[in-house]
Order: sequence, then C-alpha cells, then structure tokens
Amino acid sequence: MAKVLLNKSLSKDDILWRYLSLDKLIHMLDTRSIFFTSLGIYANSDPYEGYVPRVVFETLASACSPVINDMDAYFENKIQNQNTNGLNYDELEEFRKLKDNKINDVRASLKDLYKKIIPCMFVNCWHRNNSESEAMWKLYSDQGKGVAIKTTARSLIRALEDCDESINLTLGAVKYLDFSDKNISASDCIIDGHFAPLLKRSSFSHENEVRLFNLRKEDFQNQNQIIPEPLLVRVNPSFLIEDIYISPYSVEPFIYSTSAICKKYGVAESNIHKSTLLNSCEDLLESLIIKA
Repeated sequence: MAKVLLNKSLSKDDILWRYLSLDKLIHMLDTRSIFFTSLGIYANSDPYEGYVPRVVFETLASACSPVINDMDAYFENKIQNQNTNGLNYDELEEFRKLKDNKINDVRASLKDLYKKIIPCMFVNCWHRNNSESEAMWKLYSDQGKGVAIKTTARSLIRALEDCDESINLTLGAVKYLDFSDKNISASDCIIDGHFAPLLKRSSFSHENEVRLFNLRKEDFQNQNQIIPEPLLVRVNPSFLIEDIYISPYSVEPFIYSTSAICKKYGVAESNIHKSTLLNSCEDLLESLIIKA
C-alpha cells in the first residue's frame, strides 16, 4: 500500500480543497487515481518552482567547498612537482588552465545536478482553508465550469493508503517567503526537513497550498534529459471525497450534468452542493424585523 508521511506543518483535521475542472474530476473518478505533476511543468507559471532563496544555495556551496579546496590543493601540489621537474612557464600555465577547467566543471555539475532534481519531483496540490475561496474559484473555474473536492488530511491519507500502490509520499504545507529578503537565514527555509517543493515566494501565498509529493529516484538516477510526464497514483474516491462543490459561477446545464456524473460514480447526492458563496444576502435583513 502507499505510505504517506504527514509533516508537522499539518494536522490530520485540516480541511483541504482541490479546485479543478470537471474533466479532471471525471478522470479521477473513472481511473480512481490522482494526478501528480512534475515541478518542471510548473516553471511555465512560476519560474522559481523548485528553487530556494540565495542563502540556501550559498549554504549548499559552503558544504561543497572542502571538495573544491581539496581538488585545488591536489592540482597545486602537482604543479609544484612539475615545476621542480623543469617544465617551462607555458607548460605550467597550461597545467593551471587544466586545473581551473576541472574545478569549473565540478561547479557546473552542481548546478546541473540541481536542475535535474526539479523535474524528478512530482506534486499533487491542495488548498488549505476552513471555507471556500473566491480567489481559487476564479483561478480554476474555466468560464464558470469548475468543481472542488472537499476533504481532510486524514481522509486523503486514508484514501491513498487503502490502495495497493507501492509508493512513498509526503504531505506538507507550503511555506511562503520573500526570496529577496536579505535577512532570511537557511534555517528559515526549512519546512519539516525539506526545502523544495515546499517553499514558494510570498507572491503566491493566496494559494495557501498543501502538497503531496514524491521524488522519482529512478528517473533521477537514469536520466540524461528528463521529459516530465504525469504520475498517476491510485486512490479510493469513497474515502477521499467528503463533499463536492460546484462553482458559484456555474449555470445550467453544467450544474445538472455535474451532479448526474458525480452520482453515476457513487457520490451521494447529499454530498454534492452548488456553492452558495455568491448567493444574495437579503435574508440577513430578516433579523431587522421587530418581534412583537
């Protein structure tokens, strides 16, 4: 079965929402699976996806410095030995260029290594909120045709662990930081022992995002150039779906069609709701009526 690690940034009782189009909901119900996207794809909407503030890269570079220093000392020792063996100036300079190129290759390989990790990281995204989000409806309701799955972290974990799926997943809340803040420390960027993919710029904080994620090590170990492809993980919709909400911007026949499709796939009618987020508030004025 799937194994899901719940990070300390979340509680099992946290309410989660997944806003999506109707076709994606049908795909989930029909295949009984949820869709994980490579972080490499998200670069189209946020070029900083998978990246971290400069201070983290500087810390990682410091950790690698002993390797660079040892390499530099090794080559310098070789140069000194060659010098005593009577090599001329031009030959020694060529040797130094070789040394510099080797060290630069190591530095370049570190950058390349990090870039290769990003597309090997797959995420399934949720929105944490006790109530509906008007902003999320606008983002994910294509011309008013959107739905939202309401669940909890507990139900999501149960739905995944109920299936015969051999995969390790982590569920954690995204932390939002101002990457340009010079007062950020490396420790500020750690979320339950992770950097990516649980770190995003504060400009995206309205998403209040929670992520399921998995690092596909087999891709990372065998790749030359990763072509990000979706990852499907089996899930039990009966445990996952507590309620389904239909966009407040939707009209008929979308509302009827969505309800009919959900019922066809076993979602109880009592768990299907047309959002009342934008309904009239006139009924509140009833409280002004003076009682005899």
